[in-house]
Amino acid sequence: MPLVPEPAICESCKTVRETVQLKLRCDTCKSETNVKAEELDQLPINWPLCHNEFKSLIRHTKCLICGDEQEEYFPNGRLPLDRLPGTRDRRVFIGGNYLLIKGIRDVKDAVCRLKADFVPILPYDDFQIPPGQVYDTDLRLLHNCKYAIFEVTNPGGELFEIARCAEYKVNTMLVYQARGFTDAPPNVKTMLLESGPHEHRSYLTTSQLEQIVDEFLRQKNPIEWHRAVSLIGYRVDEYSIHNKLASNGESVHRVHCAGLKVVIPDFTLSEIPFKATISSGRIVPGSFHLNATSNVRWCPDDAASGEQAIAGVIRFEPALDSSSDMMQYEIVYKTKDAYMLTKKQLDELLKEGTAADDPFLTSGREFASREITHPVERLRLRVEFPPTISSE
Repeated sequence: MPLVPEPAICESCKTVRETVQLKLRCDTCKSETNVKAEELDQLPINWPLCHNEFKSLIRHTKCLICGDEQEEYFPNGRLPLDRLPGTRDRRVFIGGNYLLIKGIRDVKDAVCRLKADFVPILPYDDFQIPPGQVYDTDLRLLHNCKYAIFEVTNPGGELFEIARCAEYKVNTMLVYQARGFTDAPPNVKTMLLESGPHEHRSYLTTSQLEQIVDEFLRQKNPIEWHRAVSLIGYRVDEYSIHNKLASNGESVHRVHCAGLKVVIPDFTLSEIPFKATISSGRIVPGSFHLNATSNVRWCPDDAASGEQAIAGVIRFEPALDSSSDMMQYEIVYKTKDAYMLTKKQLDELLKEGTAADDPFLTSGREFASREITHPVERLRLRVEFPPTISSE
């Protein structure tokens, strides 16, 4: 299905134009239907068809500053080549044999259904390609994507694009339909498909395809992931950090590690380091707690700990090995006046010289970071703000 065009920009005022009216039109029967702006997000998955072709999109916009009005026409929903949406780091090229377009569109739908900001690029559906320039245009689009997924159940012209992926430094995955409950290679086996750094995955159902696409894009580089796990000896299924901020300056921080597992035989894991620091405020004394089973204990590093730092190791007794059950633990601690600083507190820090070397605090902003040294399958970050914030 075609892509939704990004917001129009007024060339004179350089501001986003307001959408006044949206219409979908069948260029064959000339029938038109109005579309609400909030319905646009659903169109990449459910773009309407009429007379066996995608409907065209007509968008009427207006600049709220200069009042200029403009009407944009996207034939069959396709964008001009100079309107490439998103950034290279988030674009995903979708390719395959166009004679089997259904499978290619299933791949695109899988990218669209991700709860992330990846932008699928399917040249045939998404862009106005000049006659006789399909190959050149496809390579141009491929070059502007960080990721590529090719449906190669029955390979065709996409082999030429796959051959350029390594040269363009595009992270590539080849997917194909399995013929049964065991993996089966594509109908046409070529040296091109079997060589190179491409990842290969087979699927039986569209739901399985969605899972494969999710794993490929979110994990970024499976080869490096497996290498990191083999080097460090263990992995973590999920690592979540929850910061709950209160209007009185006190914050509660929860760090939850779930599914800790040693994966290498003859390797033992006796402890994991943990350190948390803040650049302003203080850690509330006595607020630190380690919630875990009886064979896990906290060993503080008094030399590295203080009013603005917690340091130590989480020790496992006995040490974990590949036969041990998955381990989980949670760390909870509180801070005071470390986040959501008032203007008065920020001014005092600047006067004292405490924030002199911090570019964020000197510009009137706050900054927080966390360093995680474990191989983590899923990382969840959550910041909970108070329902009402004082304007002081």
